Amino acid sequence: MVEQTVSHAPDLLSEVFRLIPAGAALIRLADGSIVDVNEGFERILGYSRADVVGRTTAELRLYVDPDDHACIARLVGERGFVDGHEVQGRHRSGTPRDMLLSAQSLDLDGQPCLLLIFQDITERKPTEAMARDSEARYRALQQSATNTEATLHRKNIELAETMERLHNLSLTDELTGLHNRRGFLNLAAKQLKLAERADYAVRLLFMDVDGLKHVNDTFGHQAGDAALAATAGILRHVFRGSDILARIGGDEFAVLAVNAAENSMDVIRTRLYGSLEAHNAQSGHPYVLSFSLGEVSVLPNTAQTVEELLAEADVAMYADKLRTKQQGST
Repeated sequence: MVEQTVSHAPDLLSEVFRLIPAGAALIRLADGSIVDVNEGFERILGYSRADVVGRTTAELRLYVDPDDHACIARLVGERGFVDGHEVQGRHRSGTPRDMLLSAQSLDLDGQPCLLLIFQDITERKPTEAMARDSEARYRALQQSATNTEATLHRKNIELAETMERLHNLSLTDELTGLHNRRGFLNLAAKQLKLAERADYAVRLLFMDVDGLKHVNDTFGHQAGDAALAATAGILRHVFRGSDILARIGGDEFAVLAVNAAENSMDVIRTRLYGSLEAHNAQSGHPYVLSFSLGEVSVLPNTAQTVEELLAEADVAMYADKLRTKQQGST
C-alpha cells in the first residue's frame, strides 16, 4: 500500500534516511510509485513528501530523459546496485539539475524496491577517475561472489561502503566540495592534537564573503552560489593539500593552516588577495567578489577548543571588515 513508508523498514535503512544530507527516495519496482523520500529530496527537487508519495517518477517527470528510470532499474536488476550514475533530474520549477545517483535493490516488507541516493552536482561534478574507481571496486566484489554465502558477504560489504559514503557526505559541503562545519571541527580537533605532540604551530583563518546577500538579491541565488564556489576555488589555489578547508556557514569559510610558521600572515594575505584580484579580472561577473579575513595563531600548548579559536578569529574578521569600511569612507 502507498501508506508503507521507510519508517517500517529495518532500523539501518531508517538511520540512512535520517543521516544522509543528499537526496534519497524509496521506489517500488512493481509500479514505479514512490514509497518515501527524505528532506534532501525535498530540498534538491523542490517537492514536499506529500507531493510525491504514491506517484511515479514518470508522472512527476523527475527525469529529463524519461528512459533513465527504466535504465537504472535494469542496471540494478543486473548488478544489484548502481554507483556514480550521472542523470539529469528536473526541479519542480522545471529547471534541469545534474545529479550523481547511486541505487541498490532491497526488499521492503517482501516488496522489491529501489533505494536511490543522489547529489546535485550542477555546480560541481565528481571526477571521472573517482567514478571509474568506485565502479571497478564494485565489479571486483561482484566477481568474487560465487555462492550464496559469498553473495551475503558481498551485500554486507556493499552496505558498509554505502554507509561510509554517507558518512563522508555528512562531513562535506555539497555546494563547494569543501568540508562542512561538522567535518572541520572533527578534523581540526585531531590536527591540533597532532600539532601539540609534534610541537609545531598552526594558524586558523576565518573569512566571510562580503555582500553575498546583495549578490543574491540583485543577481539571483545562482550568482550567489557561484560566488561561494569561486571563493572555495581561491582557497584551494592558495592553500596546500595538508591544510583543512571548510565552508562552515552560509557565507563563512575557515582554514586551519598546518606548519604555519612557514607562511606568515602577510604572505598568506598576499596570496589570497592576489588570487582574488586575478579571479575578478577574468570572471566577467556583474559583481566584484571580496571577503573579509581574521586569523589567530595557535601555539602547540593551547588549551582552547576549535570552537573557541573560531570565535576568536571571527572577532578578528569583523575588526578587519570594520577597518576596510573606515578606509573606504575616508
